[in-house]
Amino acid sequence: MDLSSALSGIIGAIIGAILTLFGTVWSQRKADRNSRKSLVTNYQVGEYLSILDTSFEVLDAFETFGRALSGRKEPGPDSTEDEIEEARQRDEASCEALDRLYIALNMLAQKSLRVSAIGAGEIKEAADEVRTSVNIYMSNAVKQAIEDRRFIAADHAAESEHLQQSIYNLVEKIRSYLEIDSLFSDSSRCRNIAEKISSHLKTGILFSKSSCCDYTK
Repeated sequence: MDLSSALSGIIGAIIGAILTLFGTVWSQRKADRNSRKSLVTNYQVGEYLSILDTSFEVLDAFETFGRALSGRKEPGPDSTEDEIEEARQRDEASCEALDRLYIALNMLAQKSLRVSAIGAGEIKEAADEVRTSVNIYMSNAVKQAIEDRRFIAADHAAESEHLQQSIYNLVEKIRSYLEIDSLFSDSSRCRNIAEKISSHLKTGILFSKSSCCDYTK
């Protein structure tokens, strides 16, 4: 074997080794990237479900607050003991609901901040809409109470419906971002599961009138 052939063999071996190394490094980097993406996606799903849970807690506390005050009568000199006790119980229930609502709103603000760090901006905005809507209502309700000590049931009912719609919008944003429908589009069984999940979410948000506040009083 002459020197030229030997050099060609060596150079070919070196080039082959370099290409193999490059391919290995590239494959490893791709695997690492996919692994990080999968890890972040898992964190995102956890945060999204958590922010949904907290949004439902906001809704439940808000409606409990409304049920406690709707129909409440201010005790007077001629009130019976039962009427006085009922007013006391309603006041206590509304205070407890306000405490829950305050805690839930603070938690929602914290979780919204976490989503802004690792999640989609549109989901953060949808979560912020839930919190902002309630804060605006409560600010107006407090002003109303200071002015004439009245609780306007119709205003609470309107805000409750708006809050339900805001949470439903949050659910839809999460489903869209995670591409839930397309993930299950290849299997009729999976589509049925997806439809059941969607139906469950909608049922949980759009409560029947019988479970909402009594606004007739």
